[in-house]
Amino acid sequence: SAVLHMDEQTPHIHATLVPIVKGERKRKKKEEQVKKRYRKKPTDTARLCADEIMTRAKLKSYQDTYAQAMSGYGLQRGIDGSEAKHITTRQYYRDLVQQTEQLRTDIGQLRDRKETAQEELRRAKKKVQTEKLKGAATTAATNIAESVGSFFGSNKVKTLERENSALHQVVAIHEGTIETLQTKLHTIQADHSRQLLDMQQKHIKELQVRDTEHKKEVSRLTVLLNKTLKWFPQIKGMLNLERLCLAVGFSQEQTAILMMGKSLEYSGELYSEEHKRKFMAKEVKAKVFSDKGKFVLTIDLKPIGDWFKEQFEKLRQGVNIRQSPKQSRLKL
Repeated sequence: SAVLHMDEQTPHIHATLVPIVKGERKRKKKEEQVKKRYRKKPTDTARLCADEIMTRAKLKSYQDTYAQAMSGYGLQRGIDGSEAKHITTRQYYRDLVQQTEQLRTDIGQLRDRKETAQEELRRAKKKVQTEKLKGAATTAATNIAESVGSFFGSNKVKTLERENSALHQVVAIHEGTIETLQTKLHTIQADHSRQLLDMQQKHIKELQVRDTEHKKEVSRLTVLLNKTLKWFPQIKGMLNLERLCLAVGFSQEQTAILMMGKSLEYSGELYSEEHKRKFMAKEVKAKVFSDKGKFVLTIDLKPIGDWFKEQFEKLRQGVNIRQSPKQSRLKL
């Protein structure tokens, strides 16, 4: 099976192989030396075996020969013996938080620039309206002056015309400023939208890549854990013993001492799940023993279950002794 992935940052192919080989097992001689018996099979029988085709040297050879075959298409082989390492998941999310904070800062700055441009545009519009009103008043005054020019002389009329022309020029300048501010505002908005979209797409791609790497790492660790439990079954017993120590009432540090097979002097309360109550332990010695591959937690060299039963029996006898005088009086 070969599956091409084109939806990630680096296109790649996932290939699944079934290593079927024929021939005599290489471990046969070694197995005979340790005197183990195996069912003999014909040497030409097909069987599953990755030892011959998935070795370190073979895998390196596959990469070398594939790179040579694909060199005509521009494919370059990875660095032989590279010591490059992936960043940890914790470091990735730390960097991601920093990028998110930087993105928020950039967005805030763009918003401030947008508000500033809008405020400048409002002031410019207000100023233009004022100038237009002044221009209208000047035009009206010029018309009146022209109608009565004979009474006031032509010099005043020309002065008013010059002022009117100057005011029109100021209005035109402000109108140009408004257009420039509007263009600048549209440019800022477009840049902001584009940057935000680019950052979001980059963020999504990085999340997808990291999520894929995280799933691969989890899968690898799961396989490793399953192999560890299969090869070392006593680990499961040790984990169960650790949970028992913590449930009984030992701390993390005390549990660590017990798990190393060391004795522990203890005074305090110990909880029994069977009796649903706590029992006081005063200057007892706790230790873990291994019995035929099974781990047993002991208190004063007694299995903790027997120790709990003994404490419960003492408690029950003490209660009966306190109740017996009352029962005698009732009988009398």
